[in-house]
Amino acid sequence: GPLALIACLQRKRESFFMPAQVQAEDSSTQHLVIGLSSEANGLNPKHVKDLQDYMTALWIRAAGRPREGRAVFTHGARRPEEIDSEEMTAALKPMMTRSQDEL
Repeated sequence: GPLALIACLQRKRESFFMPAQVQAEDSSTQHLVIGLSSEANGLNPKHVKDLQDYMTALWIRAAGRPREGRAVFTHGARRPEEIDSEEMTAALKPMMTRSQDEL
């Protein structure tokens, strides 16, 4: 999932995770394991909120973009309407403009 992809990036892994080093029984290969158990989940407790913020920011950026590097949405793909709902954060909604009379 998304956490596994973030953990693959060395700088992000070093910031957000505390992987356990595990040596394979039949070799000298060291493996980095994130999430040995619910108690040893591999998250850096100092940066859990930062990880949540990072993932939310990625979701916001991805949700408003067309797929496959296109500049516009294709016929079959469109911006999710839920992004424009009032329940979502203001960062997802277009900025409202006001007339001089309203100001």
